[in-house]
Amino acid sequence: MKFRPCIDLHDGVVKQIVGSTLCDTDPQAVQTNFVAEKPPSWFAGLYRADNLTGGHIIKLGPGNDAAAEEAL
Repeated sequence: MKFRPCIDLHDGVVKQIVGSTLCDTDPQAVQTNFVAEKPPSWFAGLYRADNLTGGHIIKLGPGNDAAAEEAL
């Protein structure tokens, strides 16, 4: 099995979200397990430095375009 890095973005920030709480009808219901203090580009650079390929960025809702472009 090969590790595939992932950057999940929510409101322009790297987060780990409890999936069942992400809802279009009630944005305030989102619960997070982790909110990064580092920007998306930091994680992308880390993955690049470790030669990890096959990664992807997931934009969870609106407001993530600039953060996604930063990570690319």
